[in-house]
Amino acid sequence: MARGRTDIVLADFGMDPEGRRTRLKRIGLVILSAWKAKANGHSPRMLSAYKKALTVQQDDRSVTVIFGQEGDKDLKLALMVEFGMGPGGIGTEGAYDVRKFLLSGGKGKMRMGPSGPYKVVPFTHTMKQIASMGGKDMAARVANDNFKASVDAGKQKTAWGSRIRASDLPGPLRAGNATKVDVTGKTYTAFRHKAHKLASLTKHKATYSKGVAQSSGGKTFRTASWAGDPWMHPGMKANHYGDQVRAELSVLLDGVI
Repeated sequence: MARGRTDIVLADFGMDPEGRRTRLKRIGLVILSAWKAKANGHSPRMLSAYKKALTVQQDDRSVTVIFGQEGDKDLKLALMVEFGMGPGGIGTEGAYDVRKFLLSGGKGKMRMGPSGPYKVVPFTHTMKQIASMGGKDMAARVANDNFKASVDAGKQKTAWGSRIRASDLPGPLRAGNATKVDVTGKTYTAFRHKAHKLASLTKHKATYSKGVAQSSGGKTFRTASWAGDPWMHPGMKANHYGDQVRAELSVLLDGVI
């Protein structure tokens, strides 16, 4: 039946099927945007992992903002941001020995040595970090073309380039063990590094886009085993951003629904 000039229908209020889908989509995007914004204070890597873990699913009847997707290789990082990381793993808080998790599986090849299992762990350093830990002259040396980059030689082999020798560096960054405070406010012992953090650093081969270098920096490698001092981390505090957004829904969706 044709609509009369004075008829009032659901479409006038955006409540017809098409209008409902549009509003559901808008609701999902508002929630998604607010949720992602909660994590903006984290490091670039953690922030990227967290935002990637958030997605919107919608059908004709409902919209759902989902945290966590199966198969996401960075999901553990996102879970750490949301639920915290401590001595009991994700979902706990406080200082912990990183080796407990490094040597219980996960990424990296596990090897056996005289003191038991061990892994060789790579640490990535940006040029800014290299300058902070070794000085501007050290960063300039690594950036110079004469400091040869290490490259992938295929078949899981590496053609190693130049390295920073321990004798080039002033020694460990700390003179001794230090007492620090973890994310719960409790103290723990941070053990002194046995060598400078930049010792044996090798340079990444920079990647390029349209002739412009996109990344540069270096890597160091350290052996994690049960021998020696603990590798202590202050832990990560649980943020529960999802609960925060849920508590703010009435304000967020005011005028949207």
